[in-house]
Formats: sequence, structure tokens, C-alpha cells
Amino acid sequence: MRHVARSLLLLSAAARIAHAQPDPADPAAPTTTTTPVAGDAAASAAADDAEAPKKKKHKRGARADFHVGAWRGTVDGSAELRGGALSGRSTLRTRGGLIDGQAGAEPALEQGRWRLALPVTIGHRETPGADLRETRGGIDADARWKRDARLRLDLELGLRLTSRPGWADEYQPTATGLGATDRYSHRDLRLGAALTAIPLRHQHARLGLRVTDYDYDDDPAYDAIDAPTHLVPGDRREIDLDGSWRHFGDGWKLGGAIAFEDRRDDRNYARDAGTGVTHAGAGGPPPNPLYHQLSFEPSIGAELELRDETIELGADLGYAIVSDRYQGYYSWRGLHPQLHARVHVGALDAKLTGEAQLATYGDGSYAAGGNHPPLESGTVRKDTKLEGRLDVGYQVRRHLTVVAGADVTKRTTNFPDYVPGVFPAGAQYDVRWDYVNWEASAGVRFER
Repeated sequence: MRHVARSLLLLSAAARIAHAQPDPADPAAPTTTTTPVAGDAAASAAADDAEAPKKKKHKRGARADFHVGAWRGTVDGSAELRGGALSGRSTLRTRGGLIDGQAGAEPALEQGRWRLALPVTIGHRETPGADLRETRGGIDADARWKRDARLRLDLELGLRLTSRPGWADEYQPTATGLGATDRYSHRDLRLGAALTAIPLRHQHARLGLRVTDYDYDDDPAYDAIDAPTHLVPGDRREIDLDGSWRHFGDGWKLGGAIAFEDRRDDRNYARDAGTGVTHAGAGGPPPNPLYHQLSFEPSIGAELELRDETIELGADLGYAIVSDRYQGYYSWRGLHPQLHARVHVGALDAKLTGEAQLATYGDGSYAAGGNHPPLESGTVRKDTKLEGRLDVGYQVRRHLTVVAGADVTKRTTNFPDYVPGVFPAGAQYDVRWDYVNWEASAGVRFER
């Protein structure tokens, strides 16, 4: 069952839908009548998820740390400390050092077919020179019902808190640089369920549903009446539905997945085709409806294990279809390939991953004319994002592992850069949509 859980996790990650509209609470998100390339919100969310300590897998008949009546209790824990450096955060041009610490604990009770858990995580990041300080925490209430090895139901209720005080804001330039904001801080409440089954021998299936509510801090300069499209909070609700199937062969796996998402923003208005105008503001015509987006991504994947499972190679190919339900300003579609390789030899565990998101926008997207300069190349708005990550761990003692990691993100687009006093008209924004971000760190991890 170890391979089952791991493969389902990989397939679920491969099917994750890329978001079409940059998160208004992300440093990359524009706050005027035009918005650049898709995917920054998804990348930011994925990075936040990656920082959380991974939950351990549990087997029946494991140890008992305590008992509550007929229930057997366990407490697992982990802590990690890293140091390193970073360069860039989406379009924000910055660099500095990196000190990151995180810890987690998971008390759990198990009896018969039921397992109840209360995972808690906390973390803090300092970035000397980069002003990207972050404190994060989360708590979940998980329940698992397992009929047998062929059928399992998981339920989750979770709360995530992220504090990002004093981050540099590209959309609040001053005479001496960039203003500071807390508007990237947010609270996420999620509710989900997943059904995992083995209906036939070698066939593994999963169906999952999650509802997430995002609540961002308001910037003091946000004016919902006179300037409702400037510094817009990223408040929204997302409903994610995903299903997957895989065939497990002798040393190989093959399968597919489908992911669907319904996103509805609370304070971000939809935009007209071509111009990106929202009509929101005091006086004038009524504003457009709030932004609504539907996303759909089918994918196929394969995995191969070599040398008695010490080497693992995998590939997934998805095709994302994102629909802006108003007039298609943010609608796009494109391939989403992913590759991974993993080596586990003795105390050494190393994993290399890479993915690309190739987005081509529809007819209703950004159009030149008026105060819109032409695209930097071609006549159709396009975006390409490439990401790679290397993680290495070496277990030096039973509970102690030396860890190191590095990741790089490169984005290119033909969307015109923001130039102070030129585009957008009347604004002093200086934003370059092409960028390369990287981060590297090393440290130690303790697990119990």
C-alpha cells in the first residue's frame, strides 16, 4: 500500500489546475485595468503547501503512545531548520538571505475502522535584505474510515493562517522605492473529502472534493467605493473536484486524472474583452459582475521503478482549459507537462521535478488600442512558465536527516511591461513580466 498512497499523491499533484488570473493579493498581480499572465496564484499556493511538514503514513498495529478508553493514541512530530538565499518573488525584484524554521505535531486516535487526527503546524521565515518575512500556522481535523485494504474514506476540516507583514508592494510606489503592505496576509478555511478504492485487482481509483475560502487582509489604501480595482483583496471561494485512476503493473504504473475548479471572487470585478475595463467606481455605468472562473484539466501519467525500487521515473501530461465566464479576458488553454525522477539508496533520498505551463489566451484577452500598447511579439497573448526543483535528504541518525533543496522558476510572456508614466496610463508602476526566481537552502530535519 506504500506505493498506492505515494502514486495517488503524485497523480493528485499532477492534476492540479493552474489558475488563470494572478492572485490580486500576490506581488505579481496588477491592480489596474489589465492583468498579465496566468499562474502566479497557483505557484504561490503550491509553494505555501510545499512548506508544510508532510503527514506521516500510518499502519494498523503500529505503536501506542497512550490510550483513551478503547482508542489507541499516537503522537508524531517533526521540526526543520534551513538557511540559504533567494532571488525574486514572482515579478518582485529582490534578493536576500533565507532562514526558515517549521515544526508540526500530529496527535491521533485509532480504533477499528476509524482514525481521528489533529495535525498542527507552525513555521516562520526571515529573509534578511528581501523584506519577505512570513509566519504561518495551520490546524486540521482529519477523520479516516477504512473498510479494508480496498476502500477508504478521508474527511478534512482545516484552517491556515499566513502573516506577511511589511512586504514591498509594486503597486504602491513612492519617491524612495516601494511602499510596504500587509495585504498578502490571509486566512484559508478548507473542507474536503476523498474516496480511495481498489475496485479490481491492480486498479486504483480516487475521487476528491475540496471547498476553500480565502480571506485576505485589506490594505489601508484600498477604497472599495472610489477605486475598487486598486489593491483589490484576494478574497474568493474555490471548489475543487478531482478524480484519478491508475493501473499498477510489475514495476510500472499507468493512469489518468481529471481536475475541475470553480472559482468565485468576492471583491474582484470581471473585465471587458480586449480592454480589461471593469466599469467599477463612483459614478458612470454599473460595474461588471464579480469575477467567475471555471477550470478543467485532464491528464495522463506513467511511472517506472528500476533497480528494486531504488530509482523511480515518472511523467504526466495535462491540458488546462480555463474559462473567464464573463467575456473571456482571462480565458486560456495549454499543455501542462511534468517530469520527476527519484533515487533512494540507503540513507540517501533525492528527487528532481520539473514542469511547464504553456498558456495561449483566447480572442477576448488583451488587445492593443487606446492606451494599450501592442504585445511585445505576435498577435496572440502567450505565457510560458518553467519550474524545476531538487530535494535531497541524507539520514544521519534514526530521527535526524540532513536536507538541502533548490528551485528555479522562469517565466516569459509577450504581455507588455508596465512602464512608469507610460503604461498603464497615469500610473507609476515598474513591473517586468519576464523573470527568473530561485531559492536554495540546506538544514536539518528531525522526525519522530
